[in-house]
Amino acid sequence: MTSLALLGLGTDTWIGVAVSLALYLLAAGPVLIVLLFRDAWASPAATARAVDDVARYVALRDSARAELAAGSLDRFVVLVDEARRRRWPTAYERPTPAPVASRRVDVRVRFPAGP
Repeated sequence: MTSLALLGLGTDTWIGVAVSLALYLLAAGPVLIVLLFRDAWASPAATARAVDDVARYVALRDSARAELAAGSLDRFVVLVDEARRRRWPTAYERPTPAPVASRRVDVRVRFPAGP
């Protein structure tokens, strides 16, 4: 008795499972490769810049914690905001959208005059 028969699955089922797995790997394989190796493909300058940004963030965060330990809450808030701006600049540099002027639409329905 073969292992397929012991599991109670027919040959058609195993072929279906194998084809499904092959199609999944064929579709997901390139995506997984890109996700796993995208850091290796990044330019060294971009990697160094990212490392420097994180180092500056950690230094500002540590100095903010020291200010908090010293009891200066206002200075702590300023340093934490500066650290966040340095770490995530795009969130602070995005322009805020202008408010949309509301347009009031006046709809008048005319009914035909009655008899």
